[in-house]
Amino acid sequence: MLLKPSCKVRVGSENFESSSMCIIDVRVARSLDVPAGSCEILFNISNKTSKIKEGDELSVQLGYREELEDVFSGFINDVENEITGIRVLGLDSASKLLALRVNQVYEGQNAGQIVSDLARKAGIIVEEAADGIRFPQYTVDDSKNAYEHMKDLANKCGFNLYMNVKNQIVFKRYERKELHVLEYGKNIVQIEANKHEPSFTQVFVRGESPASFRGADKAHWLTKRLVEGSAGSGGNRLLLVDPAAKDRDMADKIAEARLNELMKTLSGNVKIIGNTAIDLCDTIEIRGLKQTHINGEYQVQSVEHVLNRREGFITIVGFKR
Repeated sequence: MLLKPSCKVRVGSENFESSSMCIIDVRVARSLDVPAGSCEILFNISNKTSKIKEGDELSVQLGYREELEDVFSGFINDVENEITGIRVLGLDSASKLLALRVNQVYEGQNAGQIVSDLARKAGIIVEEAADGIRFPQYTVDDSKNAYEHMKDLANKCGFNLYMNVKNQIVFKRYERKELHVLEYGKNIVQIEANKHEPSFTQVFVRGESPASFRGADKAHWLTKRLVEGSAGSGGNRLLLVDPAAKDRDMADKIAEARLNELMKTLSGNVKIIGNTAIDLCDTIEIRGLKQTHINGEYQVQSVEHVLNRREGFITIVGFKR
């Protein structure tokens, strides 16, 4: 069956479709490693496109024929007038977190509650915020923006932090999902993969105060007794100093989360025929490669969609395990 790529872009109250020849190039990128999702669109010059301005709401749908799916929602951050067209740069609502700096002390809150409160302060809806580690006290200050504080919490808990396509925060541990099968000779166009040995096989976390004997809710964690936690074994040791670790159990959890990330040694990117069904933290299975060590299941780390006349409609998926 011949697939006919299609696109619909909404800017403010105006709609633009690929069939109208207004759209030259569309690129949408979202990643677990980049704070804000982005969108870049090159329009032909016309009366409608000349009215596009910074701050306008922007949404993008991609797919085939009339079967379109949302791939981006946000606002226009920049408009560049070029000789051949008008280039529009969009960002999703994670940019609000980058602009937010607060000073607040949270007492007896878990990581999910802290993330939810920071999202509320930025005016962002939370789709899901799992509990994670509970902190007797956790300080958020304006030396970092809200996103950086959220990312720190995600790293401590071994969680993923990202915005979904509806501009909602997701903060939770990766869970295996229904497979998206990517197979050489069927939908894989190109693939690159890299394998490396872990730099560290053991992680030590050193906190500031000890609640390991009486529980993290007690005030005695203000004393000077050392708190340490660890995960893994072997000679290559990573030492982390984390003031948020108030007892041994918490330090152990932080160490385990960091070690689990260090143990992910196979990663890469796969270019496939355009597929809007694949999203961040989904599960893909790569099949049919002669390099059999690359075949298998992976967590999706990034998704980029490209639609233009030269490349057609492709999706580039970043993966790791």
